[in-house]
Amino acid sequence: MNKRLICLLLSLIMLLSVCLASCAKKTDDDALEDITQEASASAVTLSMFLMSEADVSPEQEKAIEDAVNRITQSKFKVKLDLTFISSEEEYYAKLEENLLKQSENSYLYEEEDSEPVTEKDDLGIETLKYPDIKPNQVDIFYFSGYNKFSSYVADGYLAMLNEEVDGASKLLKSYVSTALMSYMKSANDGIYAVPTNRAIGEYTYLLLNKEVMDTLYYDSSDPNFTSLTCDYVQDILASVSTRSDLNSRYVPLYSYTGEIDVLNYQYWGVDADGYLSNNFSILGGGYDPTWEFGELDCFADVKNIFNDPAFKSQIEILNQYGVNGYYNDAAVENDGKDFAVGYIKGGAEIPAQFADKYEVVTVATPNIYTYDLYQDLYGVSAYSVSLSRSMEIITYLNTNVEFRNLLLYGIEGENYELVESSVVDANGDAYKQVRILNDSYKMDVNKTGNTFLAYPTVDQDPRMYEYGKIQNRDVTATLTMGFRLDYDDSVVPVERYHLVRDVSNRVLAEMMRVGPAGWTADFLETLRTTVALGNTMDEKLAITHMSGLNQYDAVTGEVGFNTLYHTWLEDNDMYEEPEMDDENM
Repeated sequence: MNKRLICLLLSLIMLLSVCLASCAKKTDDDALEDITQEASASAVTLSMFLMSEADVSPEQEKAIEDAVNRITQSKFKVKLDLTFISSEEEYYAKLEENLLKQSENSYLYEEEDSEPVTEKDDLGIETLKYPDIKPNQVDIFYFSGYNKFSSYVADGYLAMLNEEVDGASKLLKSYVSTALMSYMKSANDGIYAVPTNRAIGEYTYLLLNKEVMDTLYYDSSDPNFTSLTCDYVQDILASVSTRSDLNSRYVPLYSYTGEIDVLNYQYWGVDADGYLSNNFSILGGGYDPTWEFGELDCFADVKNIFNDPAFKSQIEILNQYGVNGYYNDAAVENDGKDFAVGYIKGGAEIPAQFADKYEVVTVATPNIYTYDLYQDLYGVSAYSVSLSRSMEIITYLNTNVEFRNLLLYGIEGENYELVESSVVDANGDAYKQVRILNDSYKMDVNKTGNTFLAYPTVDQDPRMYEYGKIQNRDVTATLTMGFRLDYDDSVVPVERYHLVRDVSNRVLAEMMRVGPAGWTADFLETLRTTVALGNTMDEKLAITHMSGLNQYDAVTGEVGFNTLYHTWLEDNDMYEEPEMDDENM
């Protein structure tokens, strides 16, 4: 046995001696061959466009670029040429000018399958040589908004990323919200950009005072606590208002939703950019919260909200709350007085914030809307010198903490420092936070990759991104997920939708002016018959066009909103018009 061990040791020593002798005899050519063999591909120089929050000086830009390239050259054999522009107008002007010129001269940017090239550095050591950036080269770029997205797809500026996301960049699926990635793909027949992972939507909560609940013998786990206007809440508010032992200690109702909030109701509004949204609108419809996205026979209501029983019944209850004097936000905010019932919207952090005094009941979970997909995106130019290498960088930006925070905060010790929070995670480890040291480098957390990998600053909740992850697990799709005003290449008169938005904003302003106590039946009727009909003939026609079925102009090809929405529902098997029998014809 001992002889065998001795023989084995002698063999290993001889083998090691041969290896050492071989290494000692290596020439520069041998070292160069090693570099070539280790390189999985040629060195590549990529151009990356970033939108900063303030101008970045040439010195600061070089420092960031050098720090970035120490990582990317070592990890991917990729050198990044960074372009920082703070003005949104200037940013898109330069980006789009370069994309256009790149498309016109696409042959200049074709990826070449060549052997790695080396050069000697200042110390005479052979290193990989990175090619110079080409004129108007764009590879990786930030952008935001559906209008930009759709125009870039139409112009052929964006590379299709399906193959990379399903292959070498599949790690993205573990770091970016499943809802964002899956709906981005289904809504556009492919992934043309990587959405920024962020907290989606918000919860709606009822805060039920524990002492009040005990006094009145209510249990917050009772499923009948469903909304601000449910019977149980009405009863609690009435009791607190009328009982001297309670109204002397508590404000009946506190709400900081900042809107006319009617649950289980869809507003058919558009935002300032023309995206369909759930912003307050004079057009809307109620729905059953148990319906799921894609369910057959889901609602297809588009009507004047003041003619809708689902809206009127809830708004009348809110009006009565105002008449009864239940609201007293000032006493809560200025005097610190406790309230019996609270109604707020926010993230997954809310229950912990109010846990001492209140039972927190979730009455609505976060929704993802179509426009959520197009906020803060990273795309790859269709004419990039290397799609695969560009996707390596985008993937790393969304999956690596060090790289992600470098682009967000700059250089540790120069632009920021890391400190430990007094709050610890489930493992007992302190959360890390960022203390900004100067204002020489400012970037937006939403414009620099996966927000959940960012370190919170010292003035933020150190657990904020943990809460965001919880929130995204509860996200559900709205019944309009994937529906857009340009569906089926229809000619959509967006200017008419903006007119409806103008009328809706005037109605909302009038309702906020008088407050809930003023939402009497007479007031609502006046709104319905005057303000909500529009001030001009164009506004009146726009409202009719928005809400009417079969609104199609054979001359202009324009389609009304209700017509377009019904077409989308039927095309996707989510709604069937009821057949009329002889009795109902």
